Amino acid sequence: MPYVDPPRSVARSQALGLGAACKARQRPGRAGSAAAAGLAALLMSGCAGLPFFSTPAAESEAAMPAVADRQAEAAAGALAALAAPAPAPSAASTPASAPIAPVTTAAPVPVVSAPVEPPLPPIDAATRASFDEAVRMLRGGRLPEAERALKALAAAQPQLAGVHANLGLLHRKAGRLEESAAELQQAVSLSPKQAAYYNQLGITWRALGRFDHARKAYETAIELDPAHAGALINLAILNDLYLGEPARATELYTRGAALLPNEAATINKWLAELKNRKADPKLAASAAGAAPAPAGNAGIPGNASGSGAAAPPRKEKE
Repeated sequence: MPYVDPPRSVARSQALGLGAACKARQRPGRAGSAAAAGLAALLMSGCAGLPFFSTPAAESEAAMPAVADRQAEAAAGALAALAAPAPAPSAASTPASAPIAPVTTAAPVPVVSAPVEPPLPPIDAATRASFDEAVRMLRGGRLPEAERALKALAAAQPQLAGVHANLGLLHRKAGRLEESAAELQQAVSLSPKQAAYYNQLGITWRALGRFDHARKAYETAIELDPAHAGALINLAILNDLYLGEPARATELYTRGAALLPNEAATINKWLAELKNRKADPKLAASAAGAAPAPAGNAGIPGNASGSGAAAPPRKEKE
């Protein structure tokens, strides 16, 4: 069929409609509504020169209105799509987000501090010199002078445990055992971490015949300082001669001998005598009933077994 020109009025109306659509595409910001913008986007193919106004010669005249109808239906579908709400995304198409672990903060670990003795006030040079001189007098046997010096220091510096400990030694040397115990108790109260003070207190308690107090003082000294040889030997003597516990005495003598190699020979003799006494019931009974020896010396009364052999003397270690 020969090509038929559309009527001029139809061509003009189509041209005007497409021109308006092209202008709407070029100025989207000035479009009257979202529907006009969608229609312009759909009809932009006409602005690009697709065959909308003319068809090839092989097409029939009925083809032109069919094309126009399809384009009108497409435009109406586009307007409907613009007006419809956007579909919600499906669970299948939306990737699942991994769960976020809550952020936790570790609680601070409480720090437990060990108990510390309160610091002593600084000692001035004059006090140090007076103390050193009093100790020299005590060691030299000048007891009255040492006593006056130590008592003056105790009055001026009552918080100094060493002054009270040396007064305790002085009173014990002078035979004032109750005064010795009182001063040494004051010393361990002021400085409870000093194993040497507990050892001296144990010696005084043993001299007073208060063996349970002596054992507690020696054991405290060993707890504070397991390598305190003096407390080990003194507790061994206490168990050997006064408490009647030879097994405990043997253990303590052995530990003390290991720490005192220069005195190991003497301590081994004590151990040998202890074994012999354990085998002789008469010696064991004599040792159990022995009276306390003076401070600084302990021993079993000589010839206790009737054999004429005296036990080796025990000497407490200050």
